[in-house]
Amino acid sequence: MKRYSLFFLITLLSVTVATAAEETGSSSSLFEKGNAALAAGDYEAAADAYRQELETSGPNAAVLFNLGNALYRQENYGAAILAYERALVLDPHAEDIRANLRLARDAATAFEDAETPFWKAPLYWLGLNEWLFASLASLGLLGILSLVRGIANPKAESPRMAVSLRTLAALGIGLLLVGAIALATRRDEMNRGIVVTPDAKVRLSPFATADVVATLPAGRTIHIDKGHEGFFRIENGWISESDASRIYPRP
Repeated sequence: MKRYSLFFLITLLSVTVATAAEETGSSSSLFEKGNAALAAGDYEAAADAYRQELETSGPNAAVLFNLGNALYRQENYGAAILAYERALVLDPHAEDIRANLRLARDAATAFEDAETPFWKAPLYWLGLNEWLFASLASLGLLGILSLVRGIANPKAESPRMAVSLRTLAALGIGLLLVGAIALATRRDEMNRGIVVTPDAKVRLSPFATADVVATLPAGRTIHIDKGHEGFFRIENGWISESDASRIYPRP
């Protein structure tokens, strides 16, 4: 799990909101208000409270997860999928989030592409944020080792210390290389987006009056090339920003 936040385990059809609040450490009034509304079946009020909490306190996997649950109950599958995907960015190892994401995709008939090839699987053991942290940590380790070797007297260095330093250096270099490969291989993930409205229109150019070349269902994953005056450039045209959102929001 992400080091800076602990998350919870609930199911989509049996929401234990008290446990969620305890495990995440989130005790804000908005989060509690959303949990109470979710438990009472007022899913619209719950979603509103969770959105306000995110605007006030910033991204949080637990809040995004419960937001996804509230949106799912409203059959707003596109927005629910977006919330779950953003929760996975913060907590990529949470099986409960992945399970609910699969349920939402099934409900929206928005299925993902084929599974990752086995030889690429190690690159997905960590999330992008975790690979970045691991790469930076390995750089720091290599810097410290270089400093130690520079300060230490080579003649006074014991064979055991020399082996230990070489082993740590090899581990640092290996982790740095794997992290760099993972970040380079998965860089396109930063441009992933989700269609949030049903039958979203893809237009020939970034204008509301442009010809429609296709429609996309809610929940479909898209690759966003760039934005232009309220539209996103995607694989086969332009889609309104009101119909799709980035998984990794940009300022």
